[in-house]
Amino acid sequence: PEGYDGTARPWYKQAAQAGAPVLTPAYVDAACKLTITFAEPVGPAGQPTAEVGTDMHLDTVTKKVAAIRPISKSFAFLMDG
Repeated sequence: PEGYDGTARPWYKQAAQAGAPVLTPAYVDAACKLTITFAEPVGPAGQPTAEVGTDMHLDTVTKKVAAIRPISKSFAFLMDG
């Protein structure tokens, strides 16, 4: 949208501060879905010229994790700290 500034977004700031790839805490995105962002600064160390990021909806992550069945009686779940 008009006036959008990606450099003001939390995922951008988190990756810039870390100077390395990051995974954001879950948040509700513009589509009203629980989302995580993978982001990484691009360019010389300490002087990134850009950042690359991608979003993943947690319902998609949940489906992929639930589909992991190493044995018939196995199950999987997601948890955080």
